[in-house]
Amino acid sequence: MSAPCVVEGLTLWPVEAPDQPLMAVVSYRADDPYAVRLAFLAGDGRETFDYLFARELLIDGLDLDQCEPLGLGDVRVGPAPAGDWLVLSLPGVDGEWFELYATRAHLAGFVEATLGVVPMGRERELVDVDAVIAAILAEVR
Repeated sequence: MSAPCVVEGLTLWPVEAPDQPLMAVVSYRADDPYAVRLAFLAGDGRETFDYLFARELLIDGLDLDQCEPLGLGDVRVGPAPAGDWLVLSLPGVDGEWFELYATRAHLAGFVEATLGVVPMGRERELVDVDAVIAAILAEVR
């Protein structure tokens, strides 16, 4: 049996070229309860590359009181000049950050759906920490 999940299409607009929208899929799985996956699609609908980041980063980035971008890894989430939007910052192939506008309402709806699958604070109940440690140690040997 597969784990419950939330999968939604998402349109993103490059900050530098907002007239050239990009199609993506944002997804969440109960068997990886801390993570959100953002996958970009080619014109033919094939997955081309993806980013994995903390669901909590997205939740915190949606906070209307948040004034600065958040995130220390490959994904940063921050406010856009217009309050109905967020800016997702991703590392580009040339090492420069690639910034994309996303609608706050769409991402808030996605987050709400993920919280219906795994409520905040309940993630730990779904992770077998011993199995994760064993897998890490097996790779090291």
